[in-house]
Amino acid sequence: MTLPGSVGPAHQPAPAPARARLAVYPGDGFGIFDGARVEVEGYRGGETITGDRVRLFHRAFERLRESAVYGDDARAVITTAPRTA
Repeated sequence: MTLPGSVGPAHQPAPAPARARLAVYPGDGFGIFDGARVEVEGYRGGETITGDRVRLFHRAFERLRESAVYGDDARAVITTAPRTA
């Protein structure tokens, strides 16, 4: 994945906990490769995206990155999340 700047590990909160403020719903998993190809994985299978539609995933990644929490904030989300067995 080629992105400007450095992107470190982060915890991207899913819809729970309810207090998480997301700029965009996480949706299907995807990876951006060389800035020009996107591999999307979902319940319906995988798909490769190229061309103009790649811009949509760059925008989605930026919105997700804005919603992510790091460091102590990430630790707080993880430690306060409900535990299920």
